Amino acid sequence: MVFTGSIGQKCNLGDVVRHRIHGLTGVVSVISYYLNGCVSCGILPLKLKDGKAAEWYWADQIEWIVVKPGKFAAPKTVPGGPMPTPPGPERDHE
Repeated sequence: MVFTGSIGQKCNLGDVVRHRIHGLTGVVSVISYYLNGCVSCGILPLKLKDGKAAEWYWADQIEWIVVKPGKFAAPKTVPGGPMPTPPGPERDHE
């Protein structure tokens, strides 16, 4: 999925981006579209903080600059989905 900011910036899921003001860097992991037209990005930091995963960054799309397009990609197949015979109330009380 591609979105275009008002200044012509394009970002994709998996792009490495940097915040224009704060300089925070990470991977675009979430793109949220709001009814009022706002588009926000959830950025997962690349570096650990004190050996743990750092907090996500959230900001409007136009606040991010693409550093490396397509650096990370989602897997081609996603495990999961419906079970062949999902559990139901009649099977839970056997």
